[in-house]
Amino acid sequence: MADGNIAVTAALPGAAEAPASPWCSPLAGHRFDVTVEVRADEMRGIAEFGVRNLRRLQYHDRSAPGWTTIGRLLRPLEVVNAGLEAR
Repeated sequence: MADGNIAVTAALPGAAEAPASPWCSPLAGHRFDVTVEVRADEMRGIAEFGVRNLRRLQYHDRSAPGWTTIGRLLRPLEVVNAGLEAR
């Protein structure tokens, strides 16, 4: 330094590293099919449902066979939703 002082950096005695975050992404450890396209059978399933049935919090038909058809698209969302509900 220009005034003759020497810059020194050192860890403070007893200083610990920041604790690991207690939060863990609900997606951690899951493997999803992340193909970046909506497949033909998924498009048909979505079209057959209609918007009203796709809004699952309101009027959807839980027994509709299309849920398994579009399951690949829903799985990551369901995992995140479950993680948020668990908090």
